[in-house]
Parts: sequence; C-alpha cells; structure tokens
Amino acid sequence: MRIRAFVAALALSTSARAQNHAPSSSATDGAAIVAATWEVMMYDHVDIRDGEWILNAAGLDAGAVARQLALVLRDPAPSVGVQAAGFLSRIGPKAAEAVSALSDGVLDASNSDLRWVCALALGRIGAAALAATSPLIFALKDEDPVVRAAAAVALGRIGNDSALVRQALSAASQDPDAEVRYAAQKALGSTRFPAPPAERPSKRSGERL
Repeated sequence: MRIRAFVAALALSTSARAQNHAPSSSATDGAAIVAATWEVMMYDHVDIRDGEWILNAAGLDAGAVARQLALVLRDPAPSVGVQAAGFLSRIGPKAAEAVSALSDGVLDASNSDLRWVCALALGRIGAAALAATSPLIFALKDEDPVVRAAAAVALGRIGNDSALVRQALSAASQDPDAEVRYAAQKALGSTRFPAPPAERPSKRSGERL
C-alpha cells in the first residue's frame, strides 16, 4: 500500500478507537475523516463502488468506518456531510449502523444534495435500512425531483412490502417528473406489488442512482 493510503488507514483506525471513548466529532475531525476515507478508497484509483472490500483490504473494519462517517453527516460544512454520505453509500450493508443518521439527513431541509445522497446510501444498505421507511416516504414529496427519485429507488431496494409503502410509491408513479415516475414504478416491482409498465425517463440524471 502506498504511503499516503497507509497513513490515511492508520488515521481512520486511530480515530475509530478514540470515538469508542469520546463519540463526538468537530468540524475539523469531520473533514479529516472524510479526507482519510477518500485517500483509502482511492488507493491506486480502484473502483470505489465496493467500499467494504476496499476498507477491509486496508485492514479496516467497514462498520467502524461507517460509524465515524455517520457522525460526520452533521458537520457544519455541508460538503463534508455530503461526502460522508457518499462514502456510506459505497460501503453498503455494512453501513447499517448509520441508518438513523442517514434518515435524519434525508429530512435535512437545508441541503438537497445531502438529502439525495443519504437516500441513495439507504437504498444501498438495503433491507437493513428498514427503519428509514418513514423518512423515505416523506422524501417522495420533496421539492427536488432528484431526491424524490432517490427515495423511490431506496424504498424498492429496502423491500418493505407494507400497504403504506405501496400507497406512497403508487402516488409517486404519477409524479410530474419522468425520472421519479420510472423510479417509483420500478420500486413497486421490486417490492412485489403490481405496477404499470415502467416509463423510461428522458433525462440521464438517474445514472447517479
């Protein structure tokens, strides 16, 4: 492992141990944790989609890193929280302990970027993010269509087949935005509900999902 990645992995490991004794995060700590996570995950420019594998390969516990990133979501610098949520989305199911913090992020009225990336992360955590169902249903009515689409995708991936989810996704399948309609229709299929034929969106921003 190159020196910078090794130092970053060591910093993350040290930070994780420190948080076991004092679980808090300052603005400076948040930026440092995000920077260290970036350095580890971008080691040799590997595909960072499998964040759990990359962290494990660096000798780090993905769950422990996820706990650190969860604390960073509320960093005073908005971009730091967005980056932390992005890394949590790459970790996937091992980021399950961040579900509560990500759910709060989905409801953050001040930052639409944080809302959609938190929704994305919850979807990639999958069934373990079941507790985020209510915030995601609320997000289906977000003013930003990107957030609404991400929430629909997340609900489909989590797989909650309750009547409440069915009703919310059915309403979203009639959204004025084509991308949201498509995401909701696919989610209805994912949760084993009958859905109308999926309508493909005309724009390409859905590739972010």
